Amino acid sequence: MTAILRAIQTPAIQCEAFLFNTPPQVTLEQFLPDYQNLYELHERLNDDFFYVGAAYPGIPWMEALMGCRVFAAETSAWATSFLSDYAQLNDLPPANESPWFRKLVELTTGLVEWADGRFPVNAPLLRGPADIAAAIRGSDRFVIDFYDHPDKVNRLLDLCAQARQQVMQAILEIVKPFHGGYAAGGYPSKLWTPGKTCLYNQEDAAAVLSPRIFERILLPLEDSIATQADIAYFHLHSSCLYPVDILLRDPNYAVLQVNYDHAGSGPRLPEILPTLKKIIEQRPLILWGEFTLDEMTQLAETLGSRGLSFQPVVANEQDARSCRDAFLRLWRNND
Repeated sequence: MTAILRAIQTPAIQCEAFLFNTPPQVTLEQFLPDYQNLYELHERLNDDFFYVGAAYPGIPWMEALMGCRVFAAETSAWATSFLSDYAQLNDLPPANESPWFRKLVELTTGLVEWADGRFPVNAPLLRGPADIAAAIRGSDRFVIDFYDHPDKVNRLLDLCAQARQQVMQAILEIVKPFHGGYAAGGYPSKLWTPGKTCLYNQEDAAAVLSPRIFERILLPLEDSIATQADIAYFHLHSSCLYPVDILLRDPNYAVLQVNYDHAGSGPRLPEILPTLKKIIEQRPLILWGEFTLDEMTQLAETLGSRGLSFQPVVANEQDARSCRDAFLRLWRNND
């Protein structure tokens, strides 16, 4: 079990929304107190999972290095679309020539040096090709383009997948093994693979696309990214679980990860338990989110502990310890 402390302050510039004009505005030194705090919290909890660091995950890195303008406010950052005409793709420079690419490499390299083996470092949250394309084109137009401009949207997706590969390859060349293994994730969920490299994939845009588009168009792009490492895991939301059957047929994903979404944005646990059970019968499962004691009891009774990495969100250290104790008691009673 990994307790993720939601209440920890993350660095934010205190002002109204502003434009990140240049990547130099982001420096490693801005975030060092938070890295130290998170590392020490994990050490004090003595949990089953150690801290996993990455360049600040609040920046939409892939969108920025593909040309989107990035805005930030006190508690969030976001990217705006720019591709009004597909002819603009002809003028798009390679992703690895972007100053945001260089900044990501700089921050990752600096964090590896600063961590000095105390904790593993990996890629920050990097969105999938369809997520990036939707940000570049605008979500509404992106979806419609599959019908009105299929060749053009496929070209955009290919460019986004190539950029994701370039970024991931650069990160894999920087990070170092931790106790003989590598880590992926860290925000929100994480994985450690002894003796093997690992990475995570995500495609939240699947929620507005059909299973047919996901399997025929997106999955080959995802696979091209997954095979860059020895082990890949795929991030899903409880509000969009149709890819599960497709992914379970794909040998490129050794692990599936599900975010348990808040009430109102996704189904409640009893509705998704059969799908979670299907996953854990065929793959290891990472489960992340906020869970009540009753929901934890349902998970223990239905899933057991074999193949499950339970990574709950909690508010503070006291809740983390209470959740850990409840977790151990429930799973011991049901195994």
